Amino acid sequence: MPEKVEITRTEIIVVDTVEENDYHDMLFTDKGGGAHKVSNKRVKYFEMIKPGVAIQLNLAQAYGKEYIYSAVTVASGLPTATSPALPPANPAPAPGIAETKHEVSPQERGMFLKELGEWLRSDKLDMTKPVNKALRTAYWIQMLFALDVTIEKKEE
Repeated sequence: MPEKVEITRTEIIVVDTVEENDYHDMLFTDKGGGAHKVSNKRVKYFEMIKPGVAIQLNLAQAYGKEYIYSAVTVASGLPTATSPALPPANPAPAPGIAETKHEVSPQERGMFLKELGEWLRSDKLDMTKPVNKALRTAYWIQMLFALDVTIEKKEE
């Protein structure tokens, strides 16, 4: 018979950053700066943990350590955020520093895509991580665009 788990604390947070560690645990921070971890045993919660999403974390304790037992997305009940003063849209450059705008030349772009392609084809990246898969997909989209290639669906 499964052991009854007692929820010791509930916390509502807004996810800020998300990453995966080498053990495939989900590591994320909230807008308040708190760090959290969802074990790879609780994969069903990974999909809801995205930047900007409000989540209610139900925390329990085991062996003297607090862990995330369950999570639920929240539509209301978020604390009201105070808006910080926004900087001016076009701040003046500091005295003595010339304002420069760097245009990327076609040669620079080509060299960047070449280096990125060599890096992706090497065995240096773990392609099981979502960020590396997204990088590979973005690379191929840029290459198709650069080479002016279109893919058409063939009707059979």
